[in-house]
Amino acid sequence: MGKARLGQRARSPEILVALAGVVSVIVLWPLRDALHALPGLRYAATLFLFLAPGLLLTRRFLGEYFPGAAALPAAFVLSAGLFGMMGVPVLMTHRSLGFYLAISGGVVAASLLAAVAVALARDRSVEGTTGPEEWAHRWLWLLFAAWSWPSRPGRGCRTRTTTCGFTWPTLGSS
Repeated sequence: MGKARLGQRARSPEILVALAGVVSVIVLWPLRDALHALPGLRYAATLFLFLAPGLLLTRRFLGEYFPGAAALPAAFVLSAGLFGMMGVPVLMTHRSLGFYLAISGGVVAASLLAAVAVALARDRSVEGTTGPEEWAHRWLWLLFAAWSWPSRPGRGCRTRTTTCGFTWPTLGSS
């Protein structure tokens, strides 16, 4: 690999997301006590880790519609929706906050690893193979089905009947 190709990969948005994610994890984990006096820096690191999955999804699927800085609001909306949708099955199955945080951390780690993989695999396309565009819609539905499996009827989702006879699922323990 030549120096020009290495420099091109170093400037790709995916590798920048991965590097900023690693720096954010370092700020929030091993240097947490040392940076206690700088809450703004810890907040920025947390915000970036929250935005990382949305940035990658925006870049991959909506790149031509949201170029440059316009991708940030779209990334925020996608990340908020992603983490919100992950919380619904956790609430319906009455899991703990620690379980939700572990799943969210796994999603952030997977998105950072995906950023590295995409940055390293750039310009290595093989002719005649199916690309992510062709199978992405399938695996997203599989992910949704896997998350919905614990909330199927009879598995902890309670129902409640209101005074007007409307039945709706509740997330509480009453």
